Amino acid sequence: MHPIPQRPLRDPWEMVNTFLDPCAMCAGTIYWAGIGRVLYGAEETALLALTGDHPENPTLALPCRTVYASGQRPTEVLGPVPALQDEITALHRDFWQ
Repeated sequence: MHPIPQRPLRDPWEMVNTFLDPCAMCAGTIYWAGIGRVLYGAEETALLALTGDHPENPTLALPCRTVYASGQRPTEVLGPVPALQDEITALHRDFWQ
């Protein structure tokens, strides 16, 4: 688990909180919007385990950390939060089955 930094936010748009590791499209949007910090609860692989090869959720095995590492400005990534993974995946389980 990655600790949440105690540094105050300069701007309310500086951080995005999300249930799952942002997909490549969302990570790119976060990057181009200049948002400097992302906190997510569960890895994309947790959702993939629920959806399998569902045609409405063709996931990419591309964690947001990989997307941000390709950029020229830093984006701090906090997550996953193991204590929340069961709760988060439970929210998706019924939907995808």
